[in-house]
Amino acid sequence: MKRMKKELSPAKSPLPKFPSEEEAAEYFESHSAAGAWDGLPAAESTRLSPTLAKKIRERHSCAKSPISLRLAPKQIAAAKHIAPRSR
Repeated sequence: MKRMKKELSPAKSPLPKFPSEEEAAEYFESHSAAGAWDGLPAAESTRLSPTLAKKIRERHSCAKSPISLRLAPKQIAAAKHIAPRSR
């Protein structure tokens, strides 16, 4: 089932309407939008479909982890020499 996004009515909007982009730019140069967050409704909790949750878990389990190795300069040179041939 697809959920519709809930839009704020103009009366509840924490920010004023601007007739032009220039007036909006002037407003935000002198006002912070941080206070508007307090006036916004809380977001609804989202539940992932079981299929999507499974795909995310599988992708995460296959993720590669970076590691650090200390190699001698000759070993690094040998690895760089071999790497192009193994693609």
